[in-house]
Amino acid sequence: MFYYLFFVYFYIKRITELILAHITYCKECKQLNTGYEWCNTCNAKHFQQDFENWTSGNIDIDKCIQNVQLLAKGYHKILEWIPYDKLQDIEYIAKGGFGKVYRAKWVDGYIQSWDCKNKNWKRVRSNMCVAIKSLNNSKNITSEFINEITLHHKIVDNNFFSFIVRIYGITQDPISKNFMMVLDYADYGSLRNYLDKNYNKLNWYIKLNDLYFVAFGIEKIHIKELVHRDLHIGNVIRFPFHSSITDMGLCKPADFDESKSIKNSIYGVLPYIAPEVLRGQNYTKAADIYSFGIIMYEVISGLPPYHDMFGCKSIKSSKCGRN
Repeated sequence: MFYYLFFVYFYIKRITELILAHITYCKECKQLNTGYEWCNTCNAKHFQQDFENWTSGNIDIDKCIQNVQLLAKGYHKILEWIPYDKLQDIEYIAKGGFGKVYRAKWVDGYIQSWDCKNKNWKRVRSNMCVAIKSLNNSKNITSEFINEITLHHKIVDNNFFSFIVRIYGITQDPISKNFMMVLDYADYGSLRNYLDKNYNKLNWYIKLNDLYFVAFGIEKIHIKELVHRDLHIGNVIRFPFHSSITDMGLCKPADFDESKSIKNSIYGVLPYIAPEVLRGQNYTKAADIYSFGIIMYEVISGLPPYHDMFGCKSIKSSKCGRN
């Protein structure tokens, strides 16, 4: 009952925000706000006036952040350059195929609105817990890093319950010089970890609710004519009351032709890869749906895919690559 009441509260809160966004006016220009307590026209000017006061040291990163800030129609759509010294109590969590993930406290918290009285940004959730994703060798910035940030941010919705994990900004490790993404921290880790620890306590409402969020996350990706291409239960993370899709590093346009790519490889966790992709065909939206089907099986049964097969441990943990 508490779970149900919690969702009712936040859905009502979200609807209220949407209504207020369209009936409230900017205190500066007196025009309708474009988002909850957000005026795109005025806040774009505030961001632009601050451009000369920060830099990542990389022109492409600066342009990426600045373009996002100028176009943001709500506070959920902001990207920031976050100085590394604003991140404290950094703790290593895990290592993936493309980099490392850490947990840290973000001293400032994120921007929510412009404070007209103090002429500065109003921030909330100071000392909030965030995840930091470091991409290997990103000190020599690559198009892949920019691509992941751009596509990830493009899909994130203006919603408290984002179906895609929210990205707050970019920072840089002063020692390795690798650029890092600062994202929402998932209290329960991956959905797989959550199932391992809590499956016997879960009712059908909770299981279906997790699948609901994953399904709508996939829909958000596909509506933008993109394909995730690496969807598995390790790339679905669990917050206290909802799940979100993460790791958009391999995301590509739906019409992307793999055969024309220099990096003509199959990537992903083997049990989740659609059969046609293993046969050399392109990743498609249908391939994402196949991966979702495997996730559905896991959430419903509580078991990893092909758990009863000989040698399944090496299969489910391996990354598949074919040149």
